[in-house]
Amino acid sequence: MGVSLLILRAAHIMLALIWTGAQIFVAVFRLRATGLSGGRVMQALQLRRYRPALLPVGAITVLTGLVLYGRMVVSSRSGWLLSGPAILFAIGGLAGIAALVSGWFVSRPAYQRLITLATALAGGTQTPEQQGELEGLRHRLRRTARWIAVLLLAATLTMSLAPFA
Repeated sequence: MGVSLLILRAAHIMLALIWTGAQIFVAVFRLRATGLSGGRVMQALQLRRYRPALLPVGAITVLTGLVLYGRMVVSSRSGWLLSGPAILFAIGGLAGIAALVSGWFVSRPAYQRLITLATALAGGTQTPEQQGELEGLRHRLRRTARWIAVLLLAATLTMSLAPFA
């Protein structure tokens, strides 16, 4: 294994750890806080750009994983694709891709709308429709954050067990 492959593998593992840990933090702790004080918390989250930073980390993690998987396919025998490690790496990769797609197409638009709405309504009175939309967005974010965390935990578990399959 060459040095460049070791560096790529180390980068993939470190990014996956950051992505998974941050997503679990969001799913378990951060989104609970948004229900307590609404607009102020969401404004603070936007200023820190915490959630938006998860998508680039996830994208780079998926890309490095695809490169690593592709290199294994090219450098190994054709029978490797049917081996236990290849199957577990593929399952973990699909879970990671599903997490990234869920974050990009479900969580990101809901988060952007929630930030916009919460900022516009901060300090003012809310109509019942606006309160309903805010609650719906918060619910969608909590549900999606949990789903992404489960997918990332599944990816982590399958990939950590893959070398032993």
